[in-house]
Amino acid sequence: MNPLIKNSLKNVLVFLITLVICAGTLLLVCQIPQSAIRENSEKSSRYFSDHEAFPLMIGDKVNSRSDNYADCMLFNVIYNMDDDNSFRSIIADSYYGIEGKEASDNFHAAVFDGETPNQEYSRYWHGSQIFIRPLLTFMSIEGIRLVMLGLLLAANLWLAAALLRKKLYAPAAVYFLSLILVGIWMTAFSLEYIMSFLVMTFICIAVVRITDPRPPRKNRPPEDALSPFSPFELSIRSRRLTFAFIAGGALTSFLDFLTTETITFTVPVILLLMICKSSDLLPSFRVALKTIVKWGFAWLLSYAAMFAVKWALVYAVLGKSAFLNALQNAALRIEGAVTVDGLGLGETATLWQKLTGVLLRNLSCLFPVGTDVTAGMVIGLTLGSLALLGAIFYLFRKEKVDGRFIGLALLVGLIPYLRFLCLSNHSYIHYFFTYRAQMATVMALAAILIFSLSTEILSKSSGSGSKSWKGHPAPAGKGVRGKVGKADKGVSGTSRKSAKGKKKGKGGKK
Repeated sequence: MNPLIKNSLKNVLVFLITLVICAGTLLLVCQIPQSAIRENSEKSSRYFSDHEAFPLMIGDKVNSRSDNYADCMLFNVIYNMDDDNSFRSIIADSYYGIEGKEASDNFHAAVFDGETPNQEYSRYWHGSQIFIRPLLTFMSIEGIRLVMLGLLLAANLWLAAALLRKKLYAPAAVYFLSLILVGIWMTAFSLEYIMSFLVMTFICIAVVRITDPRPPRKNRPPEDALSPFSPFELSIRSRRLTFAFIAGGALTSFLDFLTTETITFTVPVILLLMICKSSDLLPSFRVALKTIVKWGFAWLLSYAAMFAVKWALVYAVLGKSAFLNALQNAALRIEGAVTVDGLGLGETATLWQKLTGVLLRNLSCLFPVGTDVTAGMVIGLTLGSLALLGAIFYLFRKEKVDGRFIGLALLVGLIPYLRFLCLSNHSYIHYFFTYRAQMATVMALAAILIFSLSTEILSKSSGSGSKSWKGHPAPAGKGVRGKVGKADKGVSGTSRKSAKGKKKGKGGKK
């Protein structure tokens, strides 16, 4: 069979397996009867009634806004799942709602007054209920948020252990610094925020495990297959990463509520670039860019296909009108009008106001500013921050910086802004959580700075250099660019002659 066709069939199979697992799990949790979740649904309803829909958690800081509204809507959908007709329920995602009433009042009426569902929220999978509905049998919204936060923390500790075990200190520092700068702690206050970060973390773990310069113990592949960016079909790692991004795209579409979906692709790719840079596995700019585009296409196609499957089921089960309604809402998120204040109360924004506003509103949340922030302040803070980073880069950079790495990191780091412009309506209104997609941008800038600093600066700050991979030298022999690899990351930057001059020990013939 043609290798291209064979690999394409494998990619389709990975998507179908992910789809079956997601849909099957959703059907399974829908078998939990409403009576089992009623008590904690009542407690959750009281919580939503006692709290604002979009409260500010830290003073008047715009990036500390929680979203009880989305969580309340999700709980309304979960409560109204019909265990007697679970297949139709997971397609329709029905809930009770009266236009003009608060989401908390509608949920209260469904739980306490027994109001039957009269609306459909069918354009999303609402896959997060595979966690929430079982947990609702034991606890209310507050407990569920803590459990999901604990799961995210455990996943990140796993990732940290994987990075530190391989002595990838710089990638680990850049990753966790970026998490802090986009306010990761806010996931404790909204279930809506946590799902994309959860998927992102597990894909990052897969990236670290797959991207290892050490050949497998059995069936050692050709040296060119060591790089995940290898242009050769024999690259085991490249194929496995493609599978990871296909599964990640499908899971993001299934679990996320259109919050920061791009981070499940952009953040793992930048982490991958840092690992390859640390291990001398980064190929030419052209080869690496081609591979990243391939992975991006796989992720995007899988993400879109998951939505397409849901909408096809909506058409088959609920009819044409429900299908058209899903399409209309999708179009609204892309080209829908917004008001200047973003609340639907002021004058309608022009196209220029919307496109510039969506960028400035999302950028503003990267800084500790209040609700009285102005466009001038955001522009000043952004340019000032870039100037500071540029000055550090200029003053302390290596004699020869890696243009490949800088170019690739910048291109991936710009993806969030393309997302903001493509989904301008959604990103303008919900900027207080969509801004976290800029974690990729923060990572890209931090990575460029760290990996471009002079080794003298780094050695002074860390005391002494260290190998990138614990106990395992970077692979020798020709790499994907046809150049001889360095014998050991600990002698990076030295000549082959000086490397050979080192005293041979037990690992000298490795």
